[in-house]
Amino acid sequence: PFVSSVTTAPNVSSGYTLTWNFGDGQTGTGDNLTHTYNSHGHFDVSVTATDNYGCSTTQVYPDMISIDALVPRFDAPSVVCRKVSTAFRSLMSSRTNCQWNFGDGTPVSTDRIAYHTYMNEGTYTGTFTADPGGPCERSETFTVTVQYVEASFVVDGTFSCDYPYTVQFTNTSIGDDVSYRYDVGLGPYNLRSEENPEVTYGQNGVYETSFTAYTSAGCYDTFDGPTIVVNHPEAHLEANNCGGCNPTTVRFGHHVVYTENEDIVDYYGDFGDGTTMHTTYTAVSHTYTEQGVYSP
Repeated sequence: PFVSSVTTAPNVSSGYTLTWNFGDGQTGTGDNLTHTYNSHGHFDVSVTATDNYGCSTTQVYPDMISIDALVPRFDAPSVVCRKVSTAFRSLMSSRTNCQWNFGDGTPVSTDRIAYHTYMNEGTYTGTFTADPGGPCERSETFTVTVQYVEASFVVDGTFSCDYPYTVQFTNTSIGDDVSYRYDVGLGPYNLRSEENPEVTYGQNGVYETSFTAYTSAGCYDTFDGPTIVVNHPEAHLEANNCGGCNPTTVRFGHHVVYTENEDIVDYYGDFGDGTTMHTTYTAVSHTYTEQGVYSP
């Protein structure tokens, strides 16, 4: 209970009797009284002086006693992220001490703005106490849900010698109430928000992938995925002449368009006259010994 003591000492001669009304339904008689209030509120106090002849006068003191209940006021988040420091704020006046019990077995805090980190996901019941250990101590509980997400995904392939090349992305994240954002390596305008997207790569390239998973509270985790390579070499042939007298020697050169993720280790040539060859050189010569038209 909230307790207030009232002591009065009016200067009245012994020929008078004083009767008190304390405003809470209780009365008293005497010169100097102590009264205990057992509830909060605003109380009118009056005192009546009656002399030996029965004459009396009353003095009323409106709202002389005010006892207000201490209401804990604070700001505590309802949802937080695991392993992220979060602020819990007291909204009491600076003269009122406070105490935080976060409900996870960690030591209490007496800071007006307390920063706390929950190490495990789950739901916790905490307690905020105003005026701890004091005569006006009051407490209120609060509930905090701790969210956690761990991002990951797998793909069904990472390399192709041809395009278009279709890759299936499959989410393997851990967490509840999660949304997704895939960067599939096709630029900022081709991010994907499906849980398990299917992505088609339409040209040669080296594609770096990543994935971010979010919870409703803004908790997130990012996963760097595998590199996807599409490497379809495209060869272009050149010749220093297109014919001549039999026999004639033609020098062939070529250039290849491909994804330079690794070196080309072999070139295969078909000269169109039944002769083929494997080589590591980018320029070769071949002599035609029969009359004809050939498509190398």
